[in-house]
Amino acid sequence: GARPAAQPLGPSTVTGLPVRQAGGARRRPAQRRASSRLSPRRALAALVMVVTGAATWGVAASPTFGVRTTDVSGAAVTTDAEVEAVLALGSPPPNAFTLATDGLRSGLEAIPSIARADVQVTLPGTLRVRIVERTPILAWRAGDALLLVDRDGRVIADAGAADASAAAR
Repeated sequence: GARPAAQPLGPSTVTGLPVRQAGGARRRPAQRRASSRLSPRRALAALVMVVTGAATWGVAASPTFGVRTTDVSGAAVTTDAEVEAVLALGSPPPNAFTLATDGLRSGLEAIPSIARADVQVTLPGTLRVRIVERTPILAWRAGDALLLVDRDGRVIADAGAADASAAAR
């Protein structure tokens, strides 16, 4: 007996499935396009976004959340006038949610007598300022001025005789 001639093995003979010929057009399945109409779900989402935006703007613009009082602690050598000049909250008072405290903190730390400052806004409308001052170790008279000097030799304040003796104690 003669054997039948072997057929070449290819994808269609192994799996029995039809094979697409090279270069033939490929059909895509039909895709359902989303409707461009305003559905109830989209209308509700848009309404929620508008209401949320209006509420956020209302809180940020409301005088109800204005910073009206300041609570300063830790200042002995630093005068109230120096602190108030840096804080300068103005009128109308700034909003508690939008007040940038970093600029206030760095402004306070630029005062020679202040080593560190912590500035926080607390509700309802209070600006809390905690000051850590440089410690004067020397009262030095130079002409009519009485200068307070810290351990690094930095002049931290110009004080009167009564203020200097109280601060140097």
